[in-house]
Amino acid sequence: KVLGIVLYPVIVLCVALAVAIALVTFVLPKIATLLQDLGTELPLITRVIIGASDFLTTWWWLLVLLICAGLVTLRSVSRTERGRYALDGLKLRAPYFGKLARTVAIARWARTLATLLAGGIPIVRALETAWQTPR
Repeated sequence: KVLGIVLYPVIVLCVALAVAIALVTFVLPKIATLLQDLGTELPLITRVIIGASDFLTTWWWLLVLLICAGLVTLRSVSRTERGRYALDGLKLRAPYFGKLARTVAIARWARTLATLLAGGIPIVRALETAWQTPR
């Protein structure tokens, strides 16, 4: 159920990101040359966007390298106890995904507790065992 809830926003985000990258790398440079050929000074925001487009078309490989380095760093940090604790705190404070992560953890705990109780385990022992389930 959680995958179904999260999958649609992730797909929409990926499509939006792909469209934005296509616009910045292919469409915007053509429009920029047209605007610069007019001979008038462009507004600041337009110059900033054109500069960002030029940067991305020239240094796209650096951006990919930084993203990969960030993912490797995130993975290595998440393997330590302290790093996992910090990442879990960030995850729980995230606006939308924090509530979702909390709900998933509570659902796992409740399902484990229900299974233990249905199996005839006394409630005190079932609570102790359910508390130790991975979050």
